[in-house]
Amino acid sequence: MSGFTKCPSGHYYSEGLASCPYCSSGSNTSSATKIMGGDSKTKVIGGFGGGENTTNPTIPYPDNEPPKSIGKGTVIWHETEEKDTNTEKEKAVQQIRNTRRLVGWLVSYTIDKMGVDYKLYEGNNLIGRDVDCNITVDDELMSGKHAILLFRALDGYVLQDGADKLSSNGTFVNEESIGFEKRILNDGDIIRVGQTVFKFRTSL
Repeated sequence: MSGFTKCPSGHYYSEGLASCPYCSSGSNTSSATKIMGGDSKTKVIGGFGGGENTTNPTIPYPDNEPPKSIGKGTVIWHETEEKDTNTEKEKAVQQIRNTRRLVGWLVSYTIDKMGVDYKLYEGNNLIGRDVDCNITVDDELMSGKHAILLFRALDGYVLQDGADKLSSNGTFVNEESIGFEKRILNDGDIIRVGQTVFKFRTSL
């Protein structure tokens, strides 16, 4: 690569230098090093002054990605960073998928006229406004943890109002309030929590 030399340790440095400044004691800690700080993904260094070598400035950079000269006194390269695009909720959902069997769905046309579906898994499926619910809905009439839909092989599908406490506006099945009782669900039942209406469908 023109303008740079690679030492046995894998560092790139200006051809004009007698030896690698990173391997020798007293390595260069000029203003170029300070300029390279920060979190930007693209690093651009230019306008080196104060008697520094402005043709091929010696600056730190990732060993596996040498810099590219694009003009006198300017060197540019891109740092790569592996990003975790999954949110905490997506990670939690993935964990559920890895350990619990899919047993049904809730389908709603209240949230979106084109329809929205939510998967139900073995065990508890918490419905509410809080972000840590399994089924989270932005409904101002829905409590933070409004209802629980439970599936167990021996008991089937059971819906109950509230989690730690009863919801503020109640839970309805086929427009009948379930009150304090647990309600066994059948395929096709209509569930209303807050002002959101779901149709329950079983996969079993």
